[in-house]
Amino acid sequence: MRHATSKSIIIGIFIAVTFLAGWLAFRSDEPMSDELAESRKKLEQARQTLNLRQEELRSVGETAALQRSVSTEQDQLFAKRDELEKVLLQHRQELNKLGESWKDAVDRVRAAGMGEKFAQLPLRDGRILRDATISAFGSSDVTFSHADGVGVIPHRELPDDFRNKYALDDGAFARELSSQTSADTTSTRANDMAANDMAGRIGSQSMDGLQVICPVPLEAAPAPTPPPGISRLQSWMGKEPSHRMSVAILVMDTFEGNTLNLDGLLNGAVASITKMGTSKASHSMQEKTVSGLPAKICSFSATAQDQPVNMEVMGIQKQRRFYMIQVIFSSSSSQSRELANTIIGSAMVD
Repeated sequence: MRHATSKSIIIGIFIAVTFLAGWLAFRSDEPMSDELAESRKKLEQARQTLNLRQEELRSVGETAALQRSVSTEQDQLFAKRDELEKVLLQHRQELNKLGESWKDAVDRVRAAGMGEKFAQLPLRDGRILRDATISAFGSSDVTFSHADGVGVIPHRELPDDFRNKYALDDGAFARELSSQTSADTTSTRANDMAANDMAGRIGSQSMDGLQVICPVPLEAAPAPTPPPGISRLQSWMGKEPSHRMSVAILVMDTFEGNTLNLDGLLNGAVASITKMGTSKASHSMQEKTVSGLPAKICSFSATAQDQPVNMEVMGIQKQRRFYMIQVIFSSSSSQSRELANTIIGSAMVD
């Protein structure tokens, strides 16, 4: 196992050198419906904004398609569409954050309601639970202990005020939210990639099954001779001067039985950049899933000749294929880090 990990790191170094040349601590006796209401209000506003931007993007895309014969107008329209794509991505990310906040609020409300007692709890089917106490919240029901024993009551049988207080009717809302933040993205990106399965342009770019939204046109770069264990190696690169940023995409296929893994790939990248005259280096790793595939992100910071050196790199594994997205930037501004994270976060795999 140690040999396999070392081999993965060596391959990762080879590749990187090529590119480098809670729950709140309180419990209130009052219902927490205000928090839920405010959280849901923000979600609804974010969803409305997302819908407006989505429609604007589609409209501009359709207009661009109609104007293909007029090159100047086409360039302007596609530039506008690409800018809207970046704005739309930011709105989706904000919607995701608000969705997580809303789910956390629901969890806190339900946790605070555990053990709540009711002298009488009338159900919609006419039954009455006497001396009822909340024991557990399920995905589609609530468990009570009561005078006659224990009852598991479906959400639909509980009174309206109870369902509203504990957001029991919001399962459909949560599914709709999840669907909108993923299906809309998939639909928009898939349609765009079907007509433009290529790199070398600002915005949506596709490279051998990997799709990213990138403000840097990525051009195919000469790939070095694959290291041992790698059967095929392809690369794309681009630069963004205003943020002193370079972006590199690598797609590699491994031979059957090869021991390359995500840890070795990213640790190799970190080891290589650390050895290139940097100091005060630090990095962190984060597990992730991209299009249902295992992935890992590494955030690296250091200094070189008194200048900041930062790197965001993500590895994705699809069976014997590995994708690596590497963003290196020397600007210390938060906007540069945010742009790098946006590029990394936009990745999808067919």
